[in-house]
Amino acid sequence: MAVPAREPAAPEAPPETLQVAPGMLLLMVMAPFDASHQRDVPGTPELSLPQQALSFFPALAQGRRYPEVFFGIRVATAQGHVTERVRVWHRPPGRRGHSDYRLRSRAMVDELTPGGGDILCLERLPDDEDVLYEATIITKDDPEYLALLSRCTYGDGKRWGIV
Repeated sequence: MAVPAREPAAPEAPPETLQVAPGMLLLMVMAPFDASHQRDVPGTPELSLPQQALSFFPALAQGRRYPEVFFGIRVATAQGHVTERVRVWHRPPGRRGHSDYRLRSRAMVDELTPGGGDILCLERLPDDEDVLYEATIITKDDPEYLALLSRCTYGDGKRWGIV
């Protein structure tokens, strides 16, 4: 008696990337500027932030020379996790009239690929944590890169998204 041919099993759907609660993850594609001040390079290690993404961070304190806020962040590095205090601040217009928001972080900038293109993933941590966010740098050769890039749907001079 002939055994009926079995249909090939449907391929399993890939798991959803980064299982987090809505609004708990900020993704940003890093620009060349973001990776330009790595260790031993003159300049301040800062990332440029889209103004529309500021709601992801604690409110900036006013009444100071520069509106700013400081908080703890845990950064995944090649050597393990590093915790550092970072600064988000508003840089006023300079001689060229350009003003923007910055995130100052030595550990994050040192992990970026020179020339930019990496995706910064900032995950908001539960309120009981000693640090407010965990940062992971996703390089172009990471299997999750394209899925995360597709979630960077906003543009303000930089591709980004909050998921």
